Amino acid sequence: MGAFDWKTDPALNGTVDPGLPVQDGASARTYPAVVREVMAAVRGLSDDIGGAITTSGALNAYIAATASGVTQLRAGVSLLLKVDRSNTDAAFLNVDGTGPKPWVDADGSVFAAGRLKADRMARVTYHVATDAWRTDILAALDNTSDQQKSEPGNPVGDKIAAAVDQRKGGRIVAAQRGLVLSDPASATANRILLNALLAEMAGLGGGTVYASGTVYVDGPIDNKYSGVYLEGPAALSAHDTAFSAYGLTIIPTVDCTGAVDATSPNGRGAVLRHRTPWKAEVGGAIAPARNVGGGFRYVRVIGNGVARRLLEVDSVTYGTYDVYLENPVGYDAAWFRSGVTGTDLGEAADIQYANVNLRARCVEGAGANAHGVTLAGSVNANFSLNGNVQISVQHVNGNALNLSNADNNTIRLTSYRLGSGTGASFIAAAAIGAGSQVYARANTLFLSADSAGYVQGLEASGATSPAVFREIILDTENGTPMPVQGTGALSRVTNVMAIYTPTLVAGGGTLGAGATATGRWSQTAAGHVTARVSIFIPNGSGLSSFLAVGMPIPPRAGVIEGMAYGKEISITGKAVSGIVSGGTANIQYADGTFTGANGMNIRLVATYEV
Repeated sequence: MGAFDWKTDPALNGTVDPGLPVQDGASARTYPAVVREVMAAVRGLSDDIGGAITTSGALNAYIAATASGVTQLRAGVSLLLKVDRSNTDAAFLNVDGTGPKPWVDADGSVFAAGRLKADRMARVTYHVATDAWRTDILAALDNTSDQQKSEPGNPVGDKIAAAVDQRKGGRIVAAQRGLVLSDPASATANRILLNALLAEMAGLGGGTVYASGTVYVDGPIDNKYSGVYLEGPAALSAHDTAFSAYGLTIIPTVDCTGAVDATSPNGRGAVLRHRTPWKAEVGGAIAPARNVGGGFRYVRVIGNGVARRLLEVDSVTYGTYDVYLENPVGYDAAWFRSGVTGTDLGEAADIQYANVNLRARCVEGAGANAHGVTLAGSVNANFSLNGNVQISVQHVNGNALNLSNADNNTIRLTSYRLGSGTGASFIAAAAIGAGSQVYARANTLFLSADSAGYVQGLEASGATSPAVFREIILDTENGTPMPVQGTGALSRVTNVMAIYTPTLVAGGGTLGAGATATGRWSQTAAGHVTARVSIFIPNGSGLSSFLAVGMPIPPRAGVIEGMAYGKEISITGKAVSGIVSGGTANIQYADGTFTGANGMNIRLVATYEV
C-alpha cells in the first residue's frame, strides 16, 4: 500500500497498511523500519504527483502504473502523467488495474483526436460523480488546439468563449470549428474534425453536430455514442424518384469498408456508422448494453465510385436515420446489423425502436449491382420491433431490400427497378454463414413495386426455419406483383387474389385425359384462407371415392378442419362439399355420391385457417 490508501484520521492508520507496524504497543525496535517505509512511501507519492509516470497501453486505452499503488478510486486521487502517444479518438485510462475509465477534459468533454500529445504532461484527477479521470492542466492552460492558438488575431479567450457559446442548447456548428467545404484535399481534416465534434457532444451528454454544404472525407464518420446526431439542413423529397435534396452531402475519397471476417462477409464499416463500441476499444470488458438514441438526419451520401457501403448501423436502439444514399460500389447502400453480439457485448444487442427513413439510388455505374437496404444480424441478435421503417429504392440488378434475421417490424417499401434489371423488390432469406437461422418472420410489409419479391423456404442451405410474414399488403393499383414463396415459406398476402393451379387426385376410378383445375386464393391478416377453384373433367368415367383438390397452402394443424362447398354446373346440378385436411379438399356430392363423370364442371369455394 501507499500514501493514497492512508487515512486523514490518525486513529484509522494503525491497521490500514499492514506493512507499517504502527499500532499502539508496537516494539520500539520496529521504529527505524517504519521510518524507512514512510520515506519510501513519500518518495513514491512524490514521483506519482511529480511526473515520473509514463503511460502505456494500446490505441486509445491508456495504462498508468503508480509507485504508491492505487487500490481504491476516491475524491482527491490525482497524478501527473507523461503521455506516451497521441490519442486518435475518445480516451480511456486504467490506473493500477482499477479498470478503464473515460479520460476527459476538465469540463467532462471527450478529447478530440490528437488532443493528448506524445511526450506532453497531463494532470489527471479522479471525478467521483462521473466515474472518470479529468485532466485540468490541458483545459486550464489552452482549451484549444495548437493550430487554433497560432491563428493571428484570434486570442485564446475568444476561442474558449466561441466554443462554449456553440454548445449552448446541445448544438455545435461544424463550420464554426473549421469544416472545409467542396475541397477533396481537406478530406482528412474534415473526417478528424467531424469525429472529434461527435465525441465532444457525447461528453456533454448528447446533442447535434450541424453541418451543411458538400463535405469530402477520407474515412468513416464514426458515431459510437448515445444521443448524438450528425444533422444537415431540412430536405425536400421528390415523389417517385427516391431523390432527396439534402443540404449536407458527404462524399468519400476512399472505400470506408473494412476487411472481411467471420461475422462480416462483406466487411464492416461504411461512410456513415452508428454503433455500439467494441470492448477492445475501451481497454476491457464493458457492460452488456447498446448505445441508445442518436444517428444521422438529413444527410446525403454519394458513393463516388469508391465506397462499397454508405450507412452501417450496428447494435443501437432508438436510433434515427433520415438519409439519402447514392450509388454504393457493389455491396449495399445501407446495412443494419447486430455484429457485436457474443464477441463484444456478451449478449443479444438487437436494433430496436428505430426511426428509419431511407432513400437509395443504386443505378449508375457499379451502383447498378448494389443492393438497397439489408436488415441482418446474428442468431441471437437482429433487427426487430421497429414500427416505422420507410424505404424507397431505385435499383437495377441488386435487390431493393434484403431481410435476414429481421422480425416483428412494420416496413413500407417502395421499389423502382429500372431498365432491364434483374433485382427483386425484396428477398426474405437465411442469414449468411454455417448454422445460421432464419428469423425473417412476423414482419408486416406494405409493398409498392414493379418487380416481385421472394420469400425463402426450407430448401435454402443453412436455413432451419422458413421465412414467414405476418402480413404483406400489395399496392395493386400500381401493379405490384405477388411475391414468390419457396417451399415451406408462408406469407399472408391480405389484399389480392393470387392465381394457383390446384392438383386433382382421384380417390377411386379415373379422371381421364384432360382433367384440369384453375384456382385463385387470398389470405387475411388473421390467417383465414379463401380458395376458389374451377374443375373440368372432359373424359371421366365416374369416381368411386372422394376427389382430392389441392389447396394453395396447407392448413394449420390442431384447429377445426376447413370446409369446401360448391356445385356441379353442367350435368347434375348437384351441390358438392368436403373437408379441408392435409393440404387438400376431399369433395363428393352432398347426397353422398361421387363426382368424376364425363363432362363434369365444378365450381368450388374452400375456407380454412393457417
